[in-house]
Amino acid sequence: LANKCHRFGLVTTFSQQWKFATYEISNPSAFPTLQNEKITIIRFSNLSEVELIALLKYDSNVTHLKRNVWLKEWLKQKNYNTYVAFQQDEVIGYGCSRETAGGYVLPILVGPLYADNFEVASALLYAILEKYYVNCFIYSLNFLICFSIF
Repeated sequence: LANKCHRFGLVTTFSQQWKFATYEISNPSAFPTLQNEKITIIRFSNLSEVELIALLKYDSNVTHLKRNVWLKEWLKQKNYNTYVAFQQDEVIGYGCSRETAGGYVLPILVGPLYADNFEVASALLYAILEKYYVNCFIYSLNFLICFSIF
């Protein structure tokens, strides 16, 4: 992807190290351990106006871009599963997933996933994927994850 971006004149303006990973998960027994009840996780559609403003500020600080209008529209799409992590009133991460077309194994695209630390990233991943975890069984899924931990 980086080569294509460079070829079209797009240059990297981020100082972070971005990570892209693909995983296939089938009935992981450790899935419940991702949950962290010390971290407040709120679904995007349930955010108050103050929380939404905090999310937009966090995104701007992370990406160094002003994309408030675009981000609000992008994250509220009905096939997106977006959650925001808070510590008191401060955003400490957010993540999004969406189902993509697939065959027998349901492909899930997770990203963006921004988090201040590994524990926040784990808690967000749990919230994002919890709907696929039914009766101690998670459907076989393929994940493409784009994330950055600060």
